[in-house]
Amino acid sequence: TPKMLWLLDKSGWGVYFFSSFSFLDRIALLFFFILVLVIIISKYISNMSSSSKSQTLHTTAIRNLILQFIVFSTFLTIPIMIILVRLMFVLDSGSILFFISESILCYHGLANSIIAVSFNSNFRRAIR
Repeated sequence: TPKMLWLLDKSGWGVYFFSSFSFLDRIALLFFFILVLVIIISKYISNMSSSSKSQTLHTTAIRNLILQFIVFSTFLTIPIMIILVRLMFVLDSGSILFFISESILCYHGLANSIIAVSFNSNFRRAIR
């Protein structure tokens, strides 16, 4: 960012310029590959021949895992995007944004547990 160009005058310091376009392309490509991987694994597991009861269990397990992956992705992506927006637009008052993103990261475990308990009948039976 232009505010950091003063580092060029200091000896022993290097300033690197990264293209934000290529970084966003890498993130998009990473999510695309993860999505393709999840789809391939889901199709492979759903095509396994089994009884109707075990097929229902497989479907429930896949739905549970996909929902947990969505929660993980959301609770990881949103804080990173908040921090990246602060860095890309050189916001001076970024401490509040950092605390917001940190609190979102802290609630990941709780949200993942809620998904696991909500969609897994064994967990629901144990709680009751």
